[in-house]
Amino acid sequence: MQKTRKEKPFYDLGKNPDINSIASLIALIDGYLANFFDDPDPYDRWIKQGALGREFAAEWRETYRTLYKIAKTIKKIPEIQKYVVAQGALRSLSVPLTLFAASLAIVSLLFTKPLGFLMLAFIMASVGAVALVLSWTAGKKVADSIDNYFKVHYEKYKFKRAYLRNVVQKLIFSLAYYLKKKDMELERYRFKLFNAYYKGIRVLKKPKLFRKRYLVTFNVKELPL
Repeated sequence: MQKTRKEKPFYDLGKNPDINSIASLIALIDGYLANFFDDPDPYDRWIKQGALGREFAAEWRETYRTLYKIAKTIKKIPEIQKYVVAQGALRSLSVPLTLFAASLAIVSLLFTKPLGFLMLAFIMASVGAVALVLSWTAGKKVADSIDNYFKVHYEKYKFKRAYLRNVVQKLIFSLAYYLKKKDMELERYRFKLFNAYYKGIRVLKKPKLFRKRYLVTFNVKELPL
């Protein structure tokens, strides 16, 4: 009777893959599981060029399609477009206003009575700051709309998410495997994740208001190396 071949817990990523690239790819795919959709196209180019070996290049074709299928559903969220437009417009407004205010403040140094320039600079800077804060609010609305949509339609994406989670898990094991090959101390290596439900990691810092991801290291006892 023929024995069933056991699947490796990590990918063959070639002889000497770039460690930072592996960690960056983990962050990309893990982000999709937390509804943070970064652009996969730059990864697509260098993976197809063989940066992470033939095995993962073959896996990546399915991973890439899955990422795009999930991200494209954002277009189905009716209210999101107005928040995206508002966020872009407010950011575009805040930057020139802030730069103009700074220019006025510098120009005021050339005059003996700079009060008028300074007052105008203060007003412009204040309006720019308000526009920036409102752009953050619009961005928060975008994120909330995406989160709410995927919570409501969670079952629709259950299998795609399970697949991506498995890819991330194998990449985490792969990262540990190649770090070990380089004789690096695994428990000293730090990387960031949106989710902390993977095997073989240990949380060092949890997300906070201005830190959306977990800072983690490896839990060596859980690694299948």
